[in-house]
Amino acid sequence: MFSEWYNHPSASPNNPLYEKAHLQILNEIECGNYVFAEKTPRIISPLAVIPKPDGGVRIIHDCSRPEGSAVNSFVGEIEKQRFQTLDEASKLVTPNCYMAKVDLKTAYRSVNLSSQSQEVTGLKWTFPDGTEYTFYDTKLPFGSKLAPHIFHRLSQAVRRMMSRRGFTIIAYLDDFLICETTKQRCIQALNILLALLRKLGFMINWSKVVDPTTKLTFLGIEIDSTAMELRLPGEKLSLLKHELAEFSKRKRASKKQLQSIAGKLNWASAVVHGGRVFLRRIIDAITPLKHDWHKAILHGEIWHDIEWWKKFLETFNGKSLILGKIPLSSVYTDACIPSAGQVQELDSLVLFFQSRMFADSTKKTYMLKSNLFTPSLQEFNPDRHLNRASVKFSKEGATLTLRKTKTIQNRERALEVPLPIIPGSPFCPCQALKLSFDICPSSHNLVSAFMFSSKSKLMPLTYNGFLARLKQSLKSLGYDSSKYSGHSFRRGGATFALECGVPSEIIQTQGDWKSDAYKNYLDPSFTHRQTVMNVFAKALPKMV
Repeated sequence: MFSEWYNHPSASPNNPLYEKAHLQILNEIECGNYVFAEKTPRIISPLAVIPKPDGGVRIIHDCSRPEGSAVNSFVGEIEKQRFQTLDEASKLVTPNCYMAKVDLKTAYRSVNLSSQSQEVTGLKWTFPDGTEYTFYDTKLPFGSKLAPHIFHRLSQAVRRMMSRRGFTIIAYLDDFLICETTKQRCIQALNILLALLRKLGFMINWSKVVDPTTKLTFLGIEIDSTAMELRLPGEKLSLLKHELAEFSKRKRASKKQLQSIAGKLNWASAVVHGGRVFLRRIIDAITPLKHDWHKAILHGEIWHDIEWWKKFLETFNGKSLILGKIPLSSVYTDACIPSAGQVQELDSLVLFFQSRMFADSTKKTYMLKSNLFTPSLQEFNPDRHLNRASVKFSKEGATLTLRKTKTIQNRERALEVPLPIIPGSPFCPCQALKLSFDICPSSHNLVSAFMFSSKSKLMPLTYNGFLARLKQSLKSLGYDSSKYSGHSFRRGGATFALECGVPSEIIQTQGDWKSDAYKNYLDPSFTHRQTVMNVFAKALPKMV
């Protein structure tokens, strides 16, 4: 099987970047990285040329084309890897410490490929005289899906080697950060790292090596150990503000555009504490898009996040303090509208905040509500809220498929909730669902699972509407409705399961709860406690 695709326009002889790209091609040939192909490679990937901030260019192998028969198409499931972050770097920073930085030159090009791999790294290049030549690439190319993962393992091996030599460094692909309490020790670590990298065959980008100092830029963020600050460079901050202003004018955005703005905001979040909270909905919009050119409608929630960033950056000075290394004990939290709480284990002190202490906008943004119901008539989203397509009936009962919940934030899995059939019982959930669907039929399934008819028009049942109807029903039955909320179903269900003899571990699994906070829901009755003691009473005589 052979696969070939034409180069991108940026790699054509008519492109302004062609001259610089051609010089780089010649350099790759001279270094032995590109080898003339005596026979046609199995896969020839298209080339693209992108400009670099320093005025140079980078040759990209588009290993994702042609789709279905490209190099990246044959990559299996990639093992998840954890890259080191700026947060880890800032934890090493102490007042007036010394830092140094090492950057590798064309890092991927230091990694040799096996002869078998070279069969799928073909490329073509047109020389100035119009002659087209075919080459094999013998090095790890920019554009391979596996390249970052392969090089990450190499850079982490270097980090471990430095650790065995007594130095803790941060390694992010081809960037290495040294942080030491004294200048002399920082110089020593820098010399050892440079010697090690050269011994391993890596090329050093000497123009980007930073000698021991109290202020440097790492991963695009300026670190100052004298002021104990993290700073966004002024020029990049201005560009981000401009891009946000342009982005806010759009009604639709492609996957590539959303990824670009999300990447830059994620970069800014390294300094803007809490900024990642206002990235969630932008990332959610990217998830359903399969290809770079697929577009998403920028709905109200995304606008709110963009507007938050715009307003915040108008007054933000680009600085953030590096916080002291205060030991953190366990903190337990739970999403609940009436209140919020924190347990500080060192002092056994419970801090409690009444709901009136939170503004309505804060509660709307941070307080997680049920995804079974839409928050309002206008905010129904079939990707977030339970819809009729997610309800399947069978002879055994019904199955609800939830793709976004409190414990499933990124649609990384689906939670299937089985509902049993209870013949002849008014409490049968399957019969209730079927009756609801029959009373309020819909021509398509991507509507709210729970609907009601208003003026001959179907409307989704909102969370607040459900609670209002619940309180109205409780009041008519003579109960104090102020003592009940949507949270009562969770607490009541867990307690009822316990009374039925269901083990607490199964209750946790059934509720899909990650933490042990569910144990606070369990409220066993006096009868249940008495039953437990009776078991003890029967067992104790047998121990004598």
